[in-house]
Amino acid sequence: MTAACESGSVIGAFLTERLALRPVDSDDLELLSDLNGDAQVMEFITGRASSIDETAAELEASVGARWLTFARSDGQFLGWVGAVPTPQGDQYDVGWRFKHSAWGHGYAKPRPPGPSSPSSLPMEHNESLLKRWRSTHARGR
Repeated sequence: MTAACESGSVIGAFLTERLALRPVDSDDLELLSDLNGDAQVMEFITGRASSIDETAAELEASVGARWLTFARSDGQFLGWVGAVPTPQGDQYDVGWRFKHSAWGHGYAKPRPPGPSSPSSLPMEHNESLLKRWRSTHARGR
């Protein structure tokens, strides 16, 4: 399986105050099929629930660029986050998809990663992610 990029191998598994994250791998089809099979989750992405074949293709493309997220409190699968290098290669586009049951619990608040953020990525990745976050969210104000 060819990875879209190798962010996952560079960062690996990590913890935040509330989440445990690990790189997506080819054995995650069942978890991701459940996530993508929810029409509410996929409403603004594809407009409908995804088939298992569509999810398998997405999984193959996302190995190395996404991390599965689990609640540290009970180990429940919540969704995924991703970081894909921009064409310039000095910044990342960050995205996420969470199960409907995880919505409204503050897991995907739009705030920049940084030293004061318990949900930040390891320090060596913060500077370029922070630049990208600022440019993206400044446009959305």
